[in-house]
Amino acid sequence: MKSIFLIAKLSFLLLPIFVIAQNRPQVYNTVPPSPNASAFTRYREYPVSNATGLIQIEVPLYTIQLKTFSFPINLSYHASGRRAKLDYSPVGLGWIINASGNASRTIKGRTDPIPNSFSIPKFNDLNPQSDYSKIEKLLDMEGDNGALNNQHDIFSFAVGDKSGKFIVTDLGVVFLNGEPYKGTIHNGGIIITDENGTAYTFADREDNTVYTAEKSTSWFLSKITTSEGEEIIFQYTIIPVSNTNDIVGNWIVRDEVQISDQYQALGQTMQGSSCLPPQTGLGVRVDQVYGTPSVSNYKMRSLSSIDFPNGRIAFVYDSKMKLTSMDLFNRSGALLRKNGFSYQSVPNENLSNNNSQLLNSTWFQDPAGNQSEVYHFSYYDDPAYRLNNLAQNIFLKNKDWWGFLNNKSNNFSVPKFEVDNYFSSPNYMSSSYGTPGVKNPSFGFKLNTTLKKIIYPTKGYSEFIYEPNRGKRDGNPVIDGPGLRIGQINTGDGSGNELYTQYKYGDDENGIGYFMIYPSERDFKSARYRIIDPGSGDPNLCFYRETTYTSEPIESMAEAYSFPIYYNKVTEYKFSSSEPSIKKGKTEFYYSVPQIDANYLSMPGGSFTTLKGNMLCNLSSFLYREVYLGANNNSKLIGKSVYERGTSGNFNMIYSEQSNYAFFKQQTIFEIFMSRWIDCASSLYYTGAPDQQCTINRAINEYAPMFGFASSSVNVAGNRLVRHEVAEKINNQLITRVDLYEYGSGGDETPSDQFPRKKKTTFADGIINEVEYKYASEKNNQKLINANIIGIPLETAIVKKENATATGKTISRSETKYDNPAHLFPSSAVSYNILDNTPSTEVTYDKYDSKGNLQQYTIRNGVPTAIVWGYNNTQPIAKVEGATYAQVENLVSSIVSASDSDASNPANEPAFIIALDNFRRNADLSAYQITTYTYDPLIGVTSITPPSGIREVYIYDTANRLKEVREDSKTGKLVKEFKYNYKN
Repeated sequence: MKSIFLIAKLSFLLLPIFVIAQNRPQVYNTVPPSPNASAFTRYREYPVSNATGLIQIEVPLYTIQLKTFSFPINLSYHASGRRAKLDYSPVGLGWIINASGNASRTIKGRTDPIPNSFSIPKFNDLNPQSDYSKIEKLLDMEGDNGALNNQHDIFSFAVGDKSGKFIVTDLGVVFLNGEPYKGTIHNGGIIITDENGTAYTFADREDNTVYTAEKSTSWFLSKITTSEGEEIIFQYTIIPVSNTNDIVGNWIVRDEVQISDQYQALGQTMQGSSCLPPQTGLGVRVDQVYGTPSVSNYKMRSLSSIDFPNGRIAFVYDSKMKLTSMDLFNRSGALLRKNGFSYQSVPNENLSNNNSQLLNSTWFQDPAGNQSEVYHFSYYDDPAYRLNNLAQNIFLKNKDWWGFLNNKSNNFSVPKFEVDNYFSSPNYMSSSYGTPGVKNPSFGFKLNTTLKKIIYPTKGYSEFIYEPNRGKRDGNPVIDGPGLRIGQINTGDGSGNELYTQYKYGDDENGIGYFMIYPSERDFKSARYRIIDPGSGDPNLCFYRETTYTSEPIESMAEAYSFPIYYNKVTEYKFSSSEPSIKKGKTEFYYSVPQIDANYLSMPGGSFTTLKGNMLCNLSSFLYREVYLGANNNSKLIGKSVYERGTSGNFNMIYSEQSNYAFFKQQTIFEIFMSRWIDCASSLYYTGAPDQQCTINRAINEYAPMFGFASSSVNVAGNRLVRHEVAEKINNQLITRVDLYEYGSGGDETPSDQFPRKKKTTFADGIINEVEYKYASEKNNQKLINANIIGIPLETAIVKKENATATGKTISRSETKYDNPAHLFPSSAVSYNILDNTPSTEVTYDKYDSKGNLQQYTIRNGVPTAIVWGYNNTQPIAKVEGATYAQVENLVSSIVSASDSDASNPANEPAFIIALDNFRRNADLSAYQITTYTYDPLIGVTSITPPSGIREVYIYDTANRLKEVREDSKTGKLVKEFKYNYKN
């Protein structure tokens, strides 16, 4: 889900600045992300949710399971439609494989000098008369020593179910939605630590060869480290890739500007005049500049392997870098299973980065080559909307406002615009340029190649029917918007029975949602004033305005055009094939709509003097448009109502829920927005003019750009649940339960403020339960705070009240202590007597090994239990009740060694069982209760032998699913049997 920051413009300052340099300062420094990273970015900018008209389409592949952490690997499909873009995916068009993670940044202004501390001056602190040096450093965007930055780069990351955006300030990392994470930036990359102390290290940099390490914009996940110290390591292969970027077309309009005052530069008087010869006799020159394909060279990271304590996953690719196999190995290198992938080509296409390849099927395969669990995929293919071998550079031009394929331009995709002239009468120039309708969306071209049907291993299927998004904003007409939305899903069991799920959108099911930004050609226009020195001894300066109308949104608005339409209400209906005209029931979903605005920001006209006091000019007002983003734009489910069809055909509500959220951790971080308003032209635009740079004083080569400065800010705010109400129909009555959540009151500065301190539940009969939580911050456990283990309740107390005015009584209180300074693991569990509040230790966790494995615990009655770990310290192989670990430590080497041999070769399991039986019969252990275990790592437990000695043996099929439970041996008495059958 996308995270949003708030930029608010407060005031403007226009400062013509003299900068003595050999190269002009660069105001914008936009670094394009790699095509590999862009595929992940889509899920952050265009979230998968009912609120955006998208359903979650995933295929589970494998889950890496550690002691307290799991990492699922799956295929995900983004069903928003086809884009005119060349993002890379190893699993075909529209799919990504969620097997690692990605972090990226958007560079704004000068590249943030990570990891060095830096500060950004506030706009209100700039004094035009005394801060010339500071402003000059702000303009020195490429400076190495002493250069000042003006805006914060925006970082984002996503891995598993964790995602967020943040900036880096002189005080450290600030997460924009108030997430309870801890961030660290260093030369090697980015480390994000979640609320449970799990650290995600993004250190595998994906470089554009043009840029240095400091300007990297993409990092891939290198390592996951749990609070117990277990690690998952990600390895990548570096592949040189050349990617064709978006092709930008421009119309450039140059018109004369009326100069009413004289320029006075370094004591030299020059009369301002327009020296731009009219192209039409109207004082305006219009030129069409054709975009040419630009190619970025990347060192792309391709995931090659994942190593974890119990095994390894290898990723195998073909010569086109399509993933053909994902292979699971145990620690000894024995192959346990494969996930295979096959592909089909899009007819009449040959685009780069696998953009003409579609995932055809995926399956599981055992080491003998037997396939199971096969998924098949098919896609929309209407010959009328095929590209028919369209050239790649033309393909990139055929996009609508939001970048989706529309095939409406073979050359130039600049939207239609009217030439406006601020300095003449309204009829001064009435010509139109650009192509009418060139940015209009095309449902057919978006739909072609989009996923149509999945056939599951059960032989059942799901078929997806899409429709165009529709939206409105600010009184503008309702129009088709970005992407596709799901209209209906037909689900079959493979035997002729179908269930239809139909989706209706908007209030009154009118199909209308809300644009974040309503599309306009004004967002594809930028302007600046230019000064030309005619040279040849001519003392006059030429002064004109240059307006560029482009095929891509201007930089300040580009992010806004990646946002989807949001719907505040989505209704889901159910039908069956036996009664296709009768709605069986419906569910209504209600969502919050993110807030966003974009305003024209006016730079006032008037006379402005340079800081050195050497130039005076008069300008009319100038307009600039920038996106204004609402704090925390995560669309949230705020209501749900479930209805069943009554006997009379009406719908009766049987369940509802409602959620309320409130902002927290609100703060404002100020920065400065800069834009170049006046520039020195590098050449004149009429025939015969000398090609030379503009100089005010030719002797010292001093340029005269003019910059606009404005106050901007990043507003930080998170959302947290404050109320949740559930009503459920029981015995023909709606029974209501209300949960109220209370949070910290310490100015929202406590690390655990995102987690509730108290949950108050009021039941339908008036009884109230209050649950109070205390976290590391409330328990003053600095060790856990430093490790960012701040989301785990350390103490919980429950108070029951008969009604709202009753005092209530405590019915439960418990605490988990982390008192051992040597590690981050629990040291004991304590309960409290509800009558006198005296503590009682229920269990102490006495001893851990270096891997965080619990080796001994002691229960309340003082009886210890020792746990022996084997399989390379990954699995418990013996539990000895009544003994301390010190009492068994010298007796376990043989079973530990035998377990390691079993881990390397399953054929050694019988020898391991013999070693376990000998351990159980050891005379020194005769007084204790012993349970032993064997495993096939990454598959499951293969035997459990309790103190009674009656062994249960677990047998798995070729797909590693539990098949039988037998007594004593694999051929012993059958206790349980499990069968997995497919239809037909």
